[in-house]
Amino acid sequence: MSFSSTGELVTQRSGLLVPKAEHTKVLEVAPVLAVDATTVVLDGRRVADTSSLTSDPKVERIEPLIDLLETLKRNWSVLHPQEEFPGALTVQADMAIDYRVIKKLMFAAAQAGYPNVRFAVTKVGEK
Repeated sequence: MSFSSTGELVTQRSGLLVPKAEHTKVLEVAPVLAVDATTVVLDGRRVADTSSLTSDPKVERIEPLIDLLETLKRNWSVLHPQEEFPGALTVQADMAIDYRVIKKLMFAAAQAGYPNVRFAVTKVGEK
């Protein structure tokens, strides 16, 4: 299964069961943060282990994720010098992931300057 991202296709990470939703919007082009039972991957690069994020209840910085997001942000700014950075990030999270892991990832995204976080879902029902 894949998700449309304004002309691009974002392939769902194998093994993820994302939530279903009736009311959806087309995803914009943005880095993709995929979270499954074992790993957290940003655009195909492993940035954390889900088990370590689950085991510690404190919300702290996830340095590898923040570093990579900041690098992507700098690269975007170089390629689009006249535009304001949109701060968009697409999250593909398995439905079974503990909400505290998602909270930590959202915190890391905010720390890196990505306030526009969207969740990939499977669209159900046609209107």
